[in-house]
Amino acid sequence: MNRRAWGGLALGLGLAVLLAFGAVWAWGRRPAAQPLPFLPLASDKSLGVNADLARLSPAEREAALTEMEAAGFRWLRQRFPWEVIEPQRGTFDWEAWDALVADVARHDLDLIAVLDGSPGWARATADAANPLAPPAETRDFGAFAAAFAARYGDRIDYYQVWDEPNIAPHWGAGEIDPAAYARLLREGAIRLRAADPGAVVLLAALAPNVEPGGANMSDLLFLDALYRRGAAAWFDAAAAQPYDFGQPLDAAADPAQLNWRRAALLRGVMEAHGDVETAVWAVSFGCAPDRATLQGAVEQARRDWPWLGPMLWAAWSPGDAHGQYAPDAAVRAALTDLATAPPRAWPGAYPADHPSGRYEG
Repeated sequence: MNRRAWGGLALGLGLAVLLAFGAVWAWGRRPAAQPLPFLPLASDKSLGVNADLARLSPAEREAALTEMEAAGFRWLRQRFPWEVIEPQRGTFDWEAWDALVADVARHDLDLIAVLDGSPGWARATADAANPLAPPAETRDFGAFAAAFAARYGDRIDYYQVWDEPNIAPHWGAGEIDPAAYARLLREGAIRLRAADPGAVVLLAALAPNVEPGGANMSDLLFLDALYRRGAAAWFDAAAAQPYDFGQPLDAAADPAQLNWRRAALLRGVMEAHGDVETAVWAVSFGCAPDRATLQGAVEQARRDWPWLGPMLWAAWSPGDAHGQYAPDAAVRAALTDLATAPPRAWPGAYPADHPSGRYEG
């Protein structure tokens, strides 16, 4: 449980693919559990943004953080590349990251630290040229995660273990392997929680995908495989990436299609495995860059998905990942309106001291 966020709250391949997607479709059609459970990590519906502050000069970073804070954002999702931080086994270069973490803290933003990538010394031979590949030994990643949490645990509470392990090149030269990622997740979670007892561990953000496996695997099939391998014990919140993919926001959820409502199918996988008490965070979202669509997307998610927590816009500037969603002035204005609006209790279960409450007498 997070120290700052929650305070003291007690809170034939073709046939096989068709069968698998048929099961996922059934998950997506299951009715929501009644009554709605209390999900502490979903009661905060605040907004945030993805950015790569490490590539900015100190002055540029200060300007970006000032704008983010003025926009009312609470969250900043930042990648912390293992290959840069520990270029040689046991030798860490923290200087630039110390400054970045300190700057973010001064602007009252909560970091979601994405621990991702692997240094050359930790990679398999087949992945020598791919810094996004996983390490050959999960314990090496665990040692890095422990060192990271030991250094920043007093200022960072949210850690995402890896990014997009269901697509190439994020899982190296081999085929996508949910079991291998489950082992990496377990190692990371154990070491993070030991070094930082207040750690909130996020599942890797899964890339929306409709392929059966090999170089890429459907996010739905990947998540199902994780649950079948007992991985639920090793994350506190799942991570979705809702995008509209040029489709209307009300396009029907369909395992064979990519659209905004795919996040509901991910939730269906979780519920099919009996997990109704783990929140889903939209750690990266994007839609058509006009005010009406953006406001409609956020309001629809908050209204229809009571299990959803914070939502983070995909990019802050063109140099970031998903930089095609770098917001222009109109989008930033719309995001600011949403982020600074008075707190509201959308459908869901909330603690008595939720900021949307008003008490008199």
